[in-house]
Amino acid sequence: QDPTKTFRIFPNIGLIEGKSFMIICFEFQPKAPKNYSVVVQCQLNHSSTNVKKIQLVGSCYSPSISISNEKTLYYPPTYTGVSTREKIAVTNETLIPLDVTCQVPDKYKKEVLFEPSIFRLRGNETFDLLCTFTPLRTKPYQIRCPLQVSGTVDWQKDLIGFYNPGSGLSIKAKDWASMRQTSLSDVTLIGAGADGSILIEPLRIDFGTTKVGDELMKELTLINKSTSNVFVQLKMHPTGDCDSSDNIQKVIKEMFKFDFERGVLNSHSKKVIKITFKPKTRFNFCLKFSVEAKEKPVPQAATATALQTFAKTVCSATITAKGDFPLIKIMDIRNEKISTSSLWGSFKLSQLNNELLSPLSEVELNYNNTDQTNQSISDLQSNLHKFEWNFGKIAMKPNVQPRKITVTLKNVGGVTSEFMFKFPNDSEIELEPWADPGEPTEEQAFEAHVLQKSLFDVRPRQGSLKPGE
Repeated sequence: QDPTKTFRIFPNIGLIEGKSFMIICFEFQPKAPKNYSVVVQCQLNHSSTNVKKIQLVGSCYSPSISISNEKTLYYPPTYTGVSTREKIAVTNETLIPLDVTCQVPDKYKKEVLFEPSIFRLRGNETFDLLCTFTPLRTKPYQIRCPLQVSGTVDWQKDLIGFYNPGSGLSIKAKDWASMRQTSLSDVTLIGAGADGSILIEPLRIDFGTTKVGDELMKELTLINKSTSNVFVQLKMHPTGDCDSSDNIQKVIKEMFKFDFERGVLNSHSKKVIKITFKPKTRFNFCLKFSVEAKEKPVPQAATATALQTFAKTVCSATITAKGDFPLIKIMDIRNEKISTSSLWGSFKLSQLNNELLSPLSEVELNYNNTDQTNQSISDLQSNLHKFEWNFGKIAMKPNVQPRKITVTLKNVGGVTSEFMFKFPNDSEIELEPWADPGEPTEEQAFEAHVLQKSLFDVRPRQGSLKPGE
């Protein structure tokens, strides 16, 4: 027997029948944290010459951890209401698992957050503890946060007992909690809550009306007049005057680009931000451009709930922009011998104006982006809406004056509009003499004859109209 009762054996005496065996239980119950080594003797058949020696070795540890950076977390001056995150390494210096509970004084619970607040360390394990500091007042901070360290408890093992089965059943579970050996360490947070102002200039940016597909760039300046570095993120939200859309944020993201979306804005510094507007459809934008001061992202972010609370809008501006297609409308049609009403009907100008003012169809988009389709020009043209302009009949007599129709065009859109009248042979490629174009169809031959004789002509063939012109 061990006189210190650190090691106990059950049973310590017994009889083993021939060709049989007996299970002997050894119990280790240390009284102090240190290494133990004891040699016990097993005497067989009461003979002093027949002794077997067994060395019992064990180690006992008290809960102990080490904290990096001299147990101190340093935070730069931080804008009030904005979070800053830092990591500190916590190491288990023992070979036993430990439970660590991070505690924050009640007066600072809204300003300090440990993630996670409770965690377990295996033997010799190092864990990076994330601490978020959100100053709510303009003042220097020095906060001491206790870390309670305790050994883990196997309730089933401790309550049943190994040496004498059932011996621990008389001890209640709540008593075991008070018997757990604990130690205290602490982490000191040093930082400051800073105030000041972040300005944005100008407060209003107007892109005007921009043609769909064109790009327009404007600049604004962020000015940090405070003594603290601030991590900012830029966002755009629609206001009540903006056109509605099922997915407005996707539309905004596709048409507006920043050369700086988020990053650190140093103290007493300026940052010029370029905003590019490239409309892809007809849309009227009225947006709120907001600058949010928030926590700097870390590789392993906290929970989404925590992220939503640590942000603060510090300044904002208004952005207005409009994307528009070139819009041309036929306002009038004249001929010296035919009335305007007759020409309006024979040229189907009401239907044509409706088509000119309606949004582009998928067929028209394909025609405008021929490089993105495998269809030929003739196939693309055949899919377009066709309108017949009937000039009427003219007698085939010598010296007959041609019938001239004058059409008045007006730009009714908000951007400069260009127009061009194209004849079927404008896109033809001149073939080499040896090339065989093949036999044309009857329709193609008739069209080629009309074009060759120049039976129709348009002047001017192209032009440009400013808004309202």
